[in-house]
Amino acid sequence: MRRTVLLLAFLVTSLAHAALPPAPAGMSWERFERGRSAFLKPDGWSSIVEKGQGQFVLAINANGFSGKRPADETALLVTYYPQASRRFSRPASAAARAMANEFKTIGRVDSESRRSDGARTIHELRVKLTDEVTVIARYALVADDKSDELWMVMFQASPAEWENAWRIGKHMMQGQYGF
Repeated sequence: MRRTVLLLAFLVTSLAHAALPPAPAGMSWERFERGRSAFLKPDGWSSIVEKGQGQFVLAINANGFSGKRPADETALLVTYYPQASRRFSRPASAAARAMANEFKTIGRVDSESRRSDGARTIHELRVKLTDEVTVIARYALVADDKSDELWMVMFQASPAEWENAWRIGKHMMQGQYGF
């Protein structure tokens, strides 16, 4: 019986890992197990996972990590909120809509779109942030009310690096969710 349970667990894990499509040349899949997702990571880039209050963060950047993430680095940041309705006191899709509106107050929105992908609602925004350091950030807020999950995916780069960085970033943001 124990062998059957172990074999079944192995098969389920193998099937979940086999579900990812092949990564493009020069990239590999970075599994974000706690965030039930995976994102493309360019070869030679570093990643780190951090746990916060009711959330998990995956950070991927080209320069490694020195304990803190500088605001102007080229990076992909993924924040995963399990049980989103408990954290935000509203369904995940409503929380995503509120976040999208909040981003409009912290910078200049260059473009915005919203679409539904089955059970998921996806908000995408391109924002020029104007804090201490000016960066361009592309956000995708992926909300799934059925599973009560919310992913905030952000790719950022300095305006000087944006064109070249976005050639890589647009692929990195094409995550695989909910496995």
